[in-house]
Order: sequence, then C-alpha cells, then structure tokens
Amino acid sequence: MLTKRQHELLAFLVDYQKRNALSPSYEEICVGLNLRSKSAVHGLVNGLEKRGYCKRSPNRARAIEILKTVDHDVEALSISSTDLLSVPFFGSMGSVSSLDFLDHPQGFFRILGEYFPQDSDFRAFEIQGDYLKDWGILSGDKGVFKNTEEAIDGALMLVSADQKLMVRKWVNEGSKVTLKTANKYMIPEVYSKEQIRIYGVLVFVSRIITPSTSP
Repeated sequence: MLTKRQHELLAFLVDYQKRNALSPSYEEICVGLNLRSKSAVHGLVNGLEKRGYCKRSPNRARAIEILKTVDHDVEALSISSTDLLSVPFFGSMGSVSSLDFLDHPQGFFRILGEYFPQDSDFRAFEIQGDYLKDWGILSGDKGVFKNTEEAIDGALMLVSADQKLMVRKWVNEGSKVTLKTANKYMIPEVYSKEQIRIYGVLVFVSRIITPSTSP
C-alpha cells in the first residue's frame, strides 16, 4: 500500500512522462511536489521501487521507468496518434555540424501537440555525444527546437558561428555572448552577437527508455 506522498509521486511521474516522453529530474520532482531536498525525492522513489511501481537505471539521469500504476497497468501513458504533431527530423548531430545540416530533413518526429503552440514552427534532431550530459541530455536523446531568431539568456539555443552549427547555452555578456556546453573539457566560446545566427531554442527532449532484460 502506498503512502499519500508516494501516490503523489507516482501521479507526478505518470503525468510528466505522458507530457514529455522522459522521466523528470530529481530537481523537477522537488519543485513539482514542493519537497525540500533531493534526499526526500530519493526516499520516495526508493519506496515506489521496493513496491514494484518503478525501476531506476543506475548512473543515468532521467531514468525512472514506470512498471505499473495503482491500477496495475500503464494505460495512463498511452497517447492517441491524433494527439501527435509531426515535426521535421534532421537525423543525428554531434557537438558541431556543417551549416547545410538543416537543409536535408530525413523524415518526421512526432510529439504531443497539445503542449506546443500551433502558430509556431519546430524542427528536431538526435543529440549525439556527451556535451550536454551534465544538464540531463544524453547521447541519443531527441531534441525539439522552436524556430526563432531571438536569443534567450540561459537557454539552450541552436546557433551557428565560425561556419559551424551547434547547440549551446546562451549567456549574455554585454555586447558579447558566451556559448557553453556541459562538458568541462570544452572551453566556452565568446563571440560578438553580430557573429552569431540563431535558428531555434530547445523546448522539448524525448528519450526512449529500453526496459532491462535481466531478472
């Protein structure tokens, strides 16, 4: 039998995964459930895991797999195809790519249209590499970018500079901008704003969590 708090956590996980197609971070759970610390989140997740409601993948961020709900199924996670929005998908992109990467869509990626404004355009591609790992975005994740030419301080932006296309955190520095990754071995790059072209801002990350085949 679940406690009230465990029920709240399970409901939060189901709702979050339905809307975002990946697990929330512990920080997001703290905010969503108004908890004081990540240790409290750890205790609640551990309780759900012991009761067979979820499973965590060790050493991976955003990797809480729901095994059942209070109704002993995962029907709450199912999504009708009529609720999905098709977004142009451009394949895999590493830390940097050539400027013609966005000229050749390879198909479409489908996202839950209910949470995306119909008057906006989007594009998607697969993140390759660990340069965003410390921000919870892993190699193989699908990133959806809202097309825009407007910079958002602190956001992950799709930009080009020095004839290369890249995803970087935008940090305003007066007349200049610093482009950062989450990899401590990659030195932040500083440009004048006139040197940079903006293509979009990251608004959604999708991850397919493969269930373990081990007992």
